Amino acid sequence: MDNRKGMFIFKNSGFRKAIVGVIRFGIRLLADLHIYHSENMINDGAVMFAANHLSFFDAVVLQSVIKRPLCFMGKAELFENPLVAWFFNQLGAFPVKRGEFDRQSILNAKSVLDAGLAMMMFPEGTRTYGKGMVEARNGTAYIAMRNRCPIVPVAISGSEKILKSGLRRATVEITFCEPIAAAEKETAGEFTSRMMRSIAGRLPEKLRGFYA
Repeated sequence: MDNRKGMFIFKNSGFRKAIVGVIRFGIRLLADLHIYHSENMINDGAVMFAANHLSFFDAVVLQSVIKRPLCFMGKAELFENPLVAWFFNQLGAFPVKRGEFDRQSILNAKSVLDAGLAMMMFPEGTRTYGKGMVEARNGTAYIAMRNRCPIVPVAISGSEKILKSGLRRATVEITFCEPIAAAEKETAGEFTSRMMRSIAGRLPEKLRGFYA
């Protein structure tokens, strides 16, 4: 984070690479990852990977299977401690004030995408723990439309079972849907609905919830 301007500047430091390496090793000890349609990943240029949110491990799973660095938003409370804030900044995170329009987080997202980087987003804004998808917020679609970048919807199932099966690894399925972009005159709400229904269509029926 550039403290002089309050702007997030991503640096793919050696520290970050080491942490991600540990994460990738660790998640494979805990989960059996099944990846589908990896050809839909966008490996270069600005893009947002938008996934349903089952558990804390979703972010770990995505960063494990997507080989490029992912920047992401974290709730502002996590950044109140300077040491914790530094750690999350190193991982590629910047704060967002939930429940309100946060201009700074929008500007930080623009900075990331303008640099041709990738963002990881969870449009539902909360973890559902396998109880079914909840109605998503429009922020992800708004940022993508504002910055004219594509979204790759990602369907995740099984991550809520990690560490819930004793010594057995949880089976986690990650499906990359076809990239989408906002259509002409499409509203953020309409784009959000299309994005989430793309995700829901790749999930078991019991996880579709609001988008069944």
